[in-house]
Amino acid sequence: MSNYTYLLVSILMGALAQVALKKGMQALGRISMATLVPNLGSIFFSPYIMGGMVLYGASLMVWLIVLSRMELSRAYPFVSLGYMITFACGILLLDEKMSYYKIFGLMFIVAGILIMSRGEITG
Repeated sequence: MSNYTYLLVSILMGALAQVALKKGMQALGRISMATLVPNLGSIFFSPYIMGGMVLYGASLMVWLIVLSRMELSRAYPFVSLGYMITFACGILLLDEKMSYYKIFGLMFIVAGILIMSRGEITG
């Protein structure tokens, strides 16, 4: 696989981990600092939350491959793609609302990724 394929796989798994964690917490309901500790068992044994943690772990393993092959300053800006993926998944899978402000913000993220992905300054 190419470096960018590993990078995108890691980012996709991280975004899907967020969706799984959110689904797990939706099932458990609202948690506060006062109710967090008494609910740890329910939280950690939720299938969605366990799945999210596994996805995060797998994402980390792939990210380590990325870091062994690419400059951090080139790879890390692409993590912002996770915002776009998570935004789309939130709308499609979690019935979250879309707004012009969110779309406008995502356009800035995409512009930043495109600028950062261009070549290096040579002198």
